[in-house]
Formats: sequence, C-alpha cells, structure tokens
Amino acid sequence: MNAPVNLPGRFDSLPRFASALKAIESLKPSEPLYLVHPEKFAAAAKQFLDGFPGDVLYAVKANPHPVALTHLWNAGIRHFDTASLGEIEAVKSLFPDAVCHFMAPVRLPGQGKAAFEKHDVTDFVVDSDAELDKLLAETGNPKKLRIFVRLVAQLGGAGVELGDLEERELVGGVGLQRLSCFDIRGISGGTSTGRCTSC
Repeated sequence: MNAPVNLPGRFDSLPRFASALKAIESLKPSEPLYLVHPEKFAAAAKQFLDGFPGDVLYAVKANPHPVALTHLWNAGIRHFDTASLGEIEAVKSLFPDAVCHFMAPVRLPGQGKAAFEKHDVTDFVVDSDAELDKLLAETGNPKKLRIFVRLVAQLGGAGVELGDLEERELVGGVGLQRLSCFDIRGISGGTSTGRCTSC
C-alpha cells in the first residue's frame, strides 16, 4: 500500500526542464503549460502529515490530474476529499487502497449508493434532512457510515456559539438525532468550534 506508484507513459515521457523559463524557451507554447514540481508536492504533503495528528485529506477538485494525485500518493497522502462519483472513480482507479470521503452535501440520486457499495466510501457530508434521508435510504446501513454535518454561520454573525449547545439541539435541525453516531464540527471566524461526538 505504501509503495510509490508510477504511471507508465506519463511520468517517464514528461519532458524535464531546469526552470519554467527554460520550458517556455524550449517549447515556445501557444497554450498554457502544466508544470509539475515533484519536490513541492512532497514538501507540502510532509508538512501536513507531520503537523496534523488526524487524517490528512487532499481535495481532489484542487487539482485532479493523475500526475498531481500520484505525487501526493507517493508523498504519503492516503485520504482524499472527493466531491463527485467521478472523482472517487479517478482516485480509486489509480490507488485502490485510497480512502475517499464523499464531501459534497448534495449528490445525484444513486451516487451515495455507488460510492458506498462499489468503492467502500463510508464518510459523507450532509446539510439537510432530505440529503440525510436519501443517503440512509441508498446505503441501507447507517451504522457503517460517518456522517459530517455542514453548518454555516456568517463570519461575526453567528447567533449561537456552537460550544454552548447541547448535541441534540445542534443536530435537531438536520435530523441527526436519528443516528447513533454523528460528528459535529463547525467553523466560525476561521476557527474550528463545536465538538466531535465519536461512535
């Protein structure tokens, strides 16, 4: 699982240049160039992995190119924040052992089921009763799921401090009191607030 991945025909065939300027001088491109700096991928991954005690997730939407994903995998990233079934399939096609987290609060019908059954995705985000109901109906097994609730508060305009609420009050708005396990997280003014309730 931890062995570096090589993409035959992709990495080996990429031209290499000493600098961006050298690439431009040599290629004289008429369209934008995609430049890859492997050492920067490795340094960024190391900084997060060394500095954060939990699971470090890479948001695939930031750069879904297989070369970028492979550099991150080779640097030790094993968890991926995915926003669509297509992103999950792209990650799993490269790294079958990767852990994908389906972090789009609104999914097309059937996508939660496919992610859960075909790709072993168990982490999902919701922000409404309708999406929670759809997810539970599609998966049929909420005890295996970790469901993250997206709560939104305007910066400086939060009417209620998350830390002051009882869990039942906080999750009542999206019906999570029906679940035996839930995770409560909120962001207020750039600072994580609230608390985690583990299973």
